[in-house]
Amino acid sequence: MIISITESCHMGCSHCMDDAKPCEKHMSMRTFQDAISFFNQFGGLECLITGGEPTDNPEWLKMLEYALQHVHGSTGTGIAHITLATNAMNIANDRDVQYYLLHLMERYRNFSIQVTHVDQYYPIHVDLSQDFFKCDRVVVCTKIEAMYPLGRARDNNLPWKSKCCKCFNIRSATRTFRDLSKASILLAMNGRFCTPQVSFDGKLKLGESTLCPPCSSIYTGTEQLIEDICNFHCNNCDMVNAYLTPEQRKAIGE
Repeated sequence: MIISITESCHMGCSHCMDDAKPCEKHMSMRTFQDAISFFNQFGGLECLITGGEPTDNPEWLKMLEYALQHVHGSTGTGIAHITLATNAMNIANDRDVQYYLLHLMERYRNFSIQVTHVDQYYPIHVDLSQDFFKCDRVVVCTKIEAMYPLGRARDNNLPWKSKCCKCFNIRSATRTFRDLSKASILLAMNGRFCTPQVSFDGKLKLGESTLCPPCSSIYTGTEQLIEDICNFHCNNCDMVNAYLTPEQRKAIGE
């Protein structure tokens, strides 16, 4: 599950499927605490804290500390894993923050950082040669595995490759189980961590882009939440869904 703590980002990547720009759409600490409670009820195995660029939120370190202290996931088998997904632009320029993050990774074995920086698309250089980025739990990604046609990727006509819409897995699994927790665990066990998404205002989105329309809310009751997911429809990704088979369309109620 994604918790998107801000829609702001100063990087301006040409492939950004969020079309993220500098803004003040930051998640509040209270909403973040509620999002963690929601994750513990429904989220499964992996909590991905991101944005936008998560470090644009003025309270991002407090939120990270809170998550590390309170996340246990919905499996009942122990502590879920927490990943901070960032472009590292702010972290690379602050050694104090680097030292503190290293301290957190030493203290919490269920915490890691994913840094994505692809020179082809990222206009602001980040010095990834620093020792911080060589830590075994700082994963540096320097290529885009799969471009998706939303936001600036679509506006810039970048080549994309996708088998289905970003919300397909969580929609089909929830319709199968009628249980969001079971659906999240199943997807996580198959390496699918990025949906659903809690947006900065507590709304629930079924794709991983901030441009995805809200489906429900973390404050919605369980039965209505399942109904909202099962009855959700969106036309933002029709160009991708055009390649779905009839059986796949049936799986998401299309």
